[in-house]
Amino acid sequence: MKVTWLIPVILVAGVLIGYGSGLLAVLLEVREKLQEEEARDQRDYVLRKQEAEDKEETFREKPPRADRYGMTWMEQVASPALVAILFMLFVLFSPARHNLRSLLPDLLWVVVFVHIALFDIKHGYILNWVTYPALLVALVLSFITPGVGFIPALVGAVVVYLFFALPSLIAGGRLIGGGDAKLGAIVGAVTGLGLHPVNFTALEAVFLGVLLGGLAAIFMLVTRLKGLRDSVAYGPFICAGAIFVLFRGI
Repeated sequence: MKVTWLIPVILVAGVLIGYGSGLLAVLLEVREKLQEEEARDQRDYVLRKQEAEDKEETFREKPPRADRYGMTWMEQVASPALVAILFMLFVLFSPARHNLRSLLPDLLWVVVFVHIALFDIKHGYILNWVTYPALLVALVLSFITPGVGFIPALVGAVVVYLFFALPSLIAGGRLIGGGDAKLGAIVGAVTGLGLHPVNFTALEAVFLGVLLGGLAAIFMLVTRLKGLRDSVAYGPFICAGAIFVLFRGI
């Protein structure tokens, strides 16, 4: 069956949904008062710097990252473009394209993971307002999603969450944030983990995300975009790993 006529429809739908995802991100910025929080951080930084200068002490602290708020290029361009392109790839090339019960949940998670990744890049946050509902939806959809099932989804959520949360807890929260661990739980619930039938997709998604994040961190260190003490947002890489395994097929 020819699907050429579907391409414009898919692209338009992706652009509209991606733009809507961007609007939601802006609403969440306002809801969480992130701009006010940044202003406080900037004021505290200036005070600490002035105090150090008054004491003639060396001040090596980097200033807080200044973010733009509202509808930036990330909401207006990046989100619509990424969602539209991924929609087209999934509908035209993924194994799930032959089964709406598989394809529609995949498209939903494309939107969710793009939203989380861009918000994390922009603000360094993965909000509970997104992760908790997404996790609940993933568990509910697991009952009807081919290749997953509720028990594998639940096991995947718990195992991947612990994979991220326990090392960070032992290290006092310095390794990875709680938001990343909750994102891992979503990935585990979406992809599943079980032995009957064998399904290690959740582990594959996590491994790929950690690998991509590690390579990106090394690149930023080598190019001096980041220092050894600077944090790296792992959320986008975890999302990329999840999208890849969904595209390949569970």
